[in-house]
Amino acid sequence: MSGPTLPLLPRLRRQGSDRSDRGASLIEGAIIAPVFFACLFMLIEGSFMLRVDLTANHAVREAARVESVQGNKSLTDQEALAKLKASLVSLDTTKIKRIVVWKASGPGDKVPTACKTASQTNLCNSFANADALKVTAGCTSTAGDRFWCPANRKVALSAARGGPPDYVGVWVRYEHHTLTGLFARTVTVEAAAIVRIEPQQR
Repeated sequence: MSGPTLPLLPRLRRQGSDRSDRGASLIEGAIIAPVFFACLFMLIEGSFMLRVDLTANHAVREAARVESVQGNKSLTDQEALAKLKASLVSLDTTKIKRIVVWKASGPGDKVPTACKTASQTNLCNSFANADALKVTAGCTSTAGDRFWCPANRKVALSAARGGPPDYVGVWVRYEHHTLTGLFARTVTVEAAAIVRIEPQQR
């Protein structure tokens, strides 16, 4: 009677071992899955953030180049803002929260804190969005570019003619809405570029 039962014992042990392995795998999967998906979302968000940062930095460089080439022409800031908006076309331009064109002291200057909220006379023009100068440009009494009027900027090479040329800075604040919202709903991206106006006189 005992003969037939002996071969069954190893098989029963193997079945019990298989169940144990499957249970262990499920537990391991439950532990690893949240970590894996968190890393995946971080990678996705990070790639989008890098794209926004690179685009914003490219946009301010393009706008600063316009400022440099146009110099003291009356609609310089208007053209620079239009260029900045065009360079940000791959993003949502309604998320541009502030643009500043300021009189920089040199290539290593920082945008003045006061200019991040409002224009400052003889220092900066501060705009709420890229369309701020579509109508009110040209340094008129109500124009948005009147605080540091492009027409008053130094463009001569020699001190005898009022030079040397001014440094111009362009700064933008962009509010990026994250894709997943897992870590933060919005992330503020800031970018700035400074150039010297190309001499238009000796």
